[in-house]
Amino acid sequence: MYFSSDAAYRPYFVATTIVASLGIVVFWATNLLDTRIIIIGAILFRLAFLWMPPELSDDAYRYVWDGRVTVAGYNPYLHTPEDLVEADLMLPDYVYQQMNSKSLYTVYPPVSQYLFAAGGLVEKATGSWTLAYYFLKLVFFLLEVIAVLLLSKIVSANNLLLYAWNPVVLIETAGQMHTESVLVLLLVASIWAMRHERKTLAASLLAGAVWVKLYPLFILPLLIRRLRIQNLAIAAGVGTVIALPFIQGDVAGNVASSLNLYFQSFEFNAGLYYAIKEIAFWFTGVDQSKLIGPILRSVFFGAVALLYVVDWHRDWSFPRSVLWVLGLYVVLATTVHPWYFLGILAIIPCVTANDSLAYFRVRWNWYVVAALSMGSYLLYTGHISWYWGFVVLAWVAWLGLSLIGLSGPVLDKVVRIRATRKYEWIRKYLKADYGGEVVLDLGAGEGYIGEYIHSRNNADVLLVDVVDFNKSRLPLITYDGRTLPCPDSSVSTSVLYFVLHHTRDPESVLDEVVRVTTGDIIIVESTYRSKFGRWILTWLDHLANTLRSHGQMDNQREYLSFRRDEQWLLLFHDRGLELIDVEHRGLLIHHRVLYHLRTNNLPMNADRV
Repeated sequence: MYFSSDAAYRPYFVATTIVASLGIVVFWATNLLDTRIIIIGAILFRLAFLWMPPELSDDAYRYVWDGRVTVAGYNPYLHTPEDLVEADLMLPDYVYQQMNSKSLYTVYPPVSQYLFAAGGLVEKATGSWTLAYYFLKLVFFLLEVIAVLLLSKIVSANNLLLYAWNPVVLIETAGQMHTESVLVLLLVASIWAMRHERKTLAASLLAGAVWVKLYPLFILPLLIRRLRIQNLAIAAGVGTVIALPFIQGDVAGNVASSLNLYFQSFEFNAGLYYAIKEIAFWFTGVDQSKLIGPILRSVFFGAVALLYVVDWHRDWSFPRSVLWVLGLYVVLATTVHPWYFLGILAIIPCVTANDSLAYFRVRWNWYVVAALSMGSYLLYTGHISWYWGFVVLAWVAWLGLSLIGLSGPVLDKVVRIRATRKYEWIRKYLKADYGGEVVLDLGAGEGYIGEYIHSRNNADVLLVDVVDFNKSRLPLITYDGRTLPCPDSSVSTSVLYFVLHHTRDPESVLDEVVRVTTGDIIIVESTYRSKFGRWILTWLDHLANTLRSHGQMDNQREYLSFRRDEQWLLLFHDRGLELIDVEHRGLLIHHRVLYHLRTNNLPMNADRV
């Protein structure tokens, strides 16, 4: 990475950061790095950025100032920097000169203030604000490394990579020491605690997160349906104890006044806000920015309230709901600095495929907008047109990738409708009531057909596939594509719906199915009558399964082995299968054939002569 963020080199710094972000995607795509290598790399990369002075943001000066104020015995929520300097209580030194918003009360919550105070003690002991700054950087570095270690216990190595080596994360945590470093630790730790049923700890960690950055307050209501009242009461007590030393005078009013001014007067890299502002100006000819900010804030409150209802009724996972809260906060904000994405980037790997395969793609909208938002730093170097170019590019990319990702639920509806139709076709060949007998659904995909057989035919359904993108409530077993994880004659009925043409060796796969099945085998296959028909089948298969699996079935493309109807019949005959019935559908573009077959195997608990 281009290691100078100085103003003269800022364009190169931004370009290198974005290119490095693309490079991490290449590493992610290869999936060759193990967790140990990723963690070692994460630590080394962060150490490389610890040297950076506060060149990209002046927040660090406020951190040092607030710590200085607390150590001097003043409450940073009751005194603005200007007040203290004008009263000759503090000196207008270099730190003061470099700060912004000197007339505003601090908005950094108590946990952040405790950390700043530690830096203040270092400054008091050494007389150097620089040492205080680097001391705080070291503390933040250690806390965020712990977050990476905890994240490695929750997610796969490949998903860990997208956070641990993310250039935006490296720059904004180790490089620029934003308090989001601490926030990430508390958010990840709370998810870890929830997964280990440490619910009181999870709630207490989230209470701490609120006192690092205020907006995690909107995550707390998600705990109501997940925790008992005593867990919440303890967490509330922890939060109160943390804040108690700073509760004096009109602290709440002072912080609220600063936040209100922040929402009304500050704007930066906010895609939705800018779009609404431009549209409003086009219609009215008046700058409506002071009105739009509060409106977006109200929209956020309403959207989060609706989210709580959706989370409750749809039983979303905790990480998924947290991601939505953080995402809504950023999208509806009037100011979006690059470090605002850190919490989102840390949570995304925790949202699993079982939550929604759409998130396999939705993650890229946040990854891309975070990387491109680094271009917003060009505003401070006079490259105003470049700044606006990056703002537009970042948020248009975010919108486009979001729409692509959110097509997942729509496609899932289509897949479920198709699964219903598939089940209705094979239903008459199934037993009405299996009485708990085992039915094998090989190549189960999303698991919907097996789920129908389980619920409507009273069967113990075994879902098996070479790739896991199961969305049903039934467990799925992945296997090597050769040997089924079943004893001989252990399955009453086997269903293979559009499976054999995806296998490298259909003969061996069918032999395995015959080995484990005692009764019926129901096979549905796509067949062709001409070379053109085969080409059409191949094209349709690639299109349908790419959309359906979001690229997870790419390896099966090279194994496509479509056959004619008579070739499938010969294959079944050679294995001694009895043909009970054949049914044809779709005579034009997609010709489908259902083969109802039967084996001569005895159940494994039957007497053998």
